[in-house]
Parts: sequence; C-alpha cells; structure tokens
Amino acid sequence: MIGDFKRYITKVGPQGVSLHDHLTNTLLKIAKERPVDALNGLEDTSFQVKHKLVVPIYANLAPETDDAKIRAEMVTAVEQISKIVSGPPVVPGEEEAEPEPEEGQVLPDIMGLANHFSWAGVNFGRTEWFKVACAVEKLVKAKATAEVPEAMTDVRFFGKIFGLNADYYIVEAKIAEPADAPEPEAKAEAPGQGVNEFVYYVANQLTGPWERLPWCTPAMILTAKQMRRYFTGDLKAPVLGFPRFPWGEAAYLRAQIARIVSATTICPKGVYEAGEDEESNVLTKAEVFKAPSVDESALFENWVHYRGFLFNREGRVTAFVAEEGEPEEGEEKKKKEVVEKEDPIPLLRPIDEDKSENGKVWSVRAAPSLAHPHVVVSMHNYNWPGAVAIISKQTWANIYVGFGHKYLVGPYAPPPPPTPALEHDFAVLATGKGPMQEQTDPVPKPKENKPAGEKEKEGDNDKGDDQPDE
Repeated sequence: MIGDFKRYITKVGPQGVSLHDHLTNTLLKIAKERPVDALNGLEDTSFQVKHKLVVPIYANLAPETDDAKIRAEMVTAVEQISKIVSGPPVVPGEEEAEPEPEEGQVLPDIMGLANHFSWAGVNFGRTEWFKVACAVEKLVKAKATAEVPEAMTDVRFFGKIFGLNADYYIVEAKIAEPADAPEPEAKAEAPGQGVNEFVYYVANQLTGPWERLPWCTPAMILTAKQMRRYFTGDLKAPVLGFPRFPWGEAAYLRAQIARIVSATTICPKGVYEAGEDEESNVLTKAEVFKAPSVDESALFENWVHYRGFLFNREGRVTAFVAEEGEPEEGEEKKKKEVVEKEDPIPLLRPIDEDKSENGKVWSVRAAPSLAHPHVVVSMHNYNWPGAVAIISKQTWANIYVGFGHKYLVGPYAPPPPPTPALEHDFAVLATGKGPMQEQTDPVPKPKENKPAGEKEKEGDNDKGDDQPDE
C-alpha cells in the first residue's frame, strides 16, 4: 500500500511536476525563508512555488522562430513607447529641472478626460489613452525646443479619423508666430484668424513623427463639400474622384477638419462672453464659470457654438473683402449680392437653433444616470457621426472619432459635370445680326476656253517624272 501511494505522489502530471516534488520544494522554501506564520501562509507559499516550477503547456507548441519573432516585436514596442514616455537623462544628485511653460501652454488632462469620454461611448482603452497623453506632451516639448521653435498654446487632442490603410491622430493648437502663411491669391484667411486660427498636427502612430497640416483655403473647403472620399492614411496620396481635388490628402484632411470644427465644437453656456464689438466675433473667457446643474446641462438651449461658422458660398469664417482700389466691372454688385444672400451667423448661438435637412441635429445622453453624483452628460451630433461634447461638473470637452464625413440621408451622388461651352451664339446666327455671321463659301474661278491644239500639247507635258518614257 505504501508503494502504491509513493508511486501516486511521484507520478508526473501534465504540467511536468509531481506532487512529491511540489511538496518537497514548498517545505524547502519554508525552511529557507522561516516565515513568522508559516501555517497561515502555506497556501501562498505553495502558490508561489507552483507557478515558479510549472511550465505552460502552450510554450512547447510554438516553434523557436515564432518565439524569437514575438520577442523582437515586444522589444520594438517597448523601444517605441519609451520614446514618448522617457524624458531627458537625470544626473544623480541633481534635481530634475522642469521647463517653465509658455503663457497659455497648459497641457490638457487627457487621462482625466478619458474617463469622461468612456462614459460617453468614446473609449480607446487605458493603454492607448496613456500613449495619447504622452505623445501630446512629447509633441509640445519637441516643438518648443526645435531649431525653429513653435510655442504651442491652447493645446487640445482633436480626436482620431479612420483611414483605409492607417488612421490619423490629430492635435489642435495655436501658434503665435508661424513661419509660413497661405498664398495671398487663394483668398485664404490669415494665420490666427477664421479657419486658420488653429493649426493641426497629425500622426499615423503615437510613437511616430507628427506632421503639420497645410493652411486651409476657401477653394479646398468648397471642393471638399462636393465630394466624398475615404482617407487612405497617407498624407501624400492623391485624392481621386470628381470633382477633382488637386491639393492631395493632407489638404483634404485639413478641409474636413475645418468643417467638423465649425459645425460641432460647442461648450456650455457661460464659458465664453461676447466682446464689446459683436461684429468682430471675438469671445472672451468668463472669469467665473458657474457650471449648470445636471438637469440644465441636459438641455440643448444651455449649449452654444463658440467657433465661427463657415459661409456656404465663400468657404471662410469671415466674409472676404477685396483690397482697396477700383473694383472691376460687376465686382461690387456681386459682393453686395453675396452679403444679402448669406448673413453671418453670430457666435454663442444655442444648438437648439441648429437646422438640418436630416431633421434632428443633436442627441443627449447621461451616464450612468442623471441621479448619479458623478454623472457625465454628453451631446452627440447626428450630422457628423463621431462628434461628441461632454460635461461633468466643471469639466467639459469636445472630441471627434469617425471617418471624417457628413451623414447623408440617401446614397451619395457626385455633382454633374459643368455645361459644355457653346461654340457659337445660335440666337445671333438665326437672326443674322451681330458680329458672328456665317461666311459665304468661296466659288472657284471658271476655266478659260483654249484651242484644241493647245489642250493636246498641255496633255503631253503633264506626264509625271516618275513615269518612264514610251
């Protein structure tokens, strides 16, 4: 009987360890460490010994090549994450010097906002949110210490736009003195004004480089409104389709961002105040912001637009004014017609006044519930699916996560090609009046009658050079 029991406890299990070996190693661990309360800690000691000796069954299933490949991928991932997490080396014995931020250069609390956005249905996962926070901080520091420094203020994580081959992470910020400016003949708004008030940096990977999108022009916006094309994830890729978009995907992405910002960026009422000059559309931040109650924050009338609206026909936030000088023929009349047909929309307009051919523009949600002490109220835009604004007590923010396209009720139909130009004014031709008249066909001159002898002589001389003599 003792022999059977000995064989039983020394039998190796499927995990490669026998009961006899496990008990022996557990007792050796206790004898070596001499814990104060060995009896109550026996289960913990057994657990530690067991998981130290046990070899996972699936470890023998993967070939060595796959294991080496997985290890290489893990090392690469750790090296990439360390680029955005790790800071400059610290000398032992010296205190780490924190750089003084520029005025207004306050980094957003992305990890804090991540919890609110997750309750609103926008969640990347804790790991990706942490990468976003580290990447944004790294971007701001890198631009401040570059050869051509760019002091970034009012930094905000705009969101994420999906692409066919890669996605775009987008950061919004202001730059005091940009090194470049849009072309003057493009009728674009100057840097720091209108659609170019903010600049946008994009990256396909949070551990990769950031690139600044070009300045936005009215032609880009007006053309982008007529087309519908998925992003590829390559800023240098051409934008195919009709109407033709000749500026490339980087400009197409910038135009779509301008449209999203104009239509969906909102804030609770009371955050901003209108300036003395209402026509200038300049807002000032209120010194004291009293957050609305939970019930009030769930009403559309207590949310307002604080970014400028785009003119539908101009592709600008501010109306275009030509330079001083003599206006061309018909230019002044055309300008007056534009002003009469398209009046500017004032800022701080409540979102309950938004109109759309789709019907409802905004929807409101509360999570977990309106009665919860830490409730998150969120506003979702129907015209631009993926645009969300949240508020929780004093904290509010906007984000966009989607494909970068406006919602359509029916299938997309590209605009028809332009009407071909007429070759002639047929009305003038029919009346026979005007500068364009059909020319009379020329009549050949009549041949002269010659004597018969001369005709025969001419016939003999008409023989070609390439014909042999008879």
